[in-house]
Amino acid sequence: LRTGGEFSWQGDWVTQSASIAKVMIVLLALVQARRAGTELPFEDYGRASRAIIDSENDPADELWEKVGGKQAYTTLARELGLADTHGDDRSEFWSWTNTTADDQRKLAEVLVTGSDAIHVEDQLYLLDLMSKTNPNHTWGVGHPKKRDEVHVSMKNGWVQFQSIDNLWGVNSMGHVRGQGRDYVAAIMTRMPTFDEGRALVDGIGADVFTILEAELA
Repeated sequence: LRTGGEFSWQGDWVTQSASIAKVMIVLLALVQARRAGTELPFEDYGRASRAIIDSENDPADELWEKVGGKQAYTTLARELGLADTHGDDRSEFWSWTNTTADDQRKLAEVLVTGSDAIHVEDQLYLLDLMSKTNPNHTWGVGHPKKRDEVHVSMKNGWVQFQSIDNLWGVNSMGHVRGQGRDYVAAIMTRMPTFDEGRALVDGIGADVFTILEAELA
């Protein structure tokens, strides 16, 4: 974000979202409440917190049903310019929503820089939730979060798609700022095991962080 530079490797590859979809679900709940001229109900703030910070599925399920599922999800994606983010014809489940690393990188950038479709208070609230991610879930884009000097807002997702290819979707997206860095990133993989996926995603997150450190030297 300091330079406007972009890098992508197979960024247009379409795959299932897994739990990174929870960012869009919470955002959709916030946007709908704002447009209706109301506050998000107190219990939905609780659901949003649990869905993002601890990646709990039940509150995400409840919000997904309240916001209108994949049709509303796809509509907001279009408003945000996420051309390849949409529901899947094979399932109503949010985990099956389709997206790309390019779209997830754009979503992270929208949350940081703003959009006409999102009120700034909702934007900052969601970023704050993403900065409080459970420490057990801060691999990937969040790899450097353990460093006190670096601020990370991020969300990971992982699930085994047994009915498609039996592979694990292991994904990570977010924003990293500190020590001269200011970048958004998204990493999406399909791997034979969760451990392999996590190791790959975490390695990429660490490499990006190190490479940018070298650029700043």
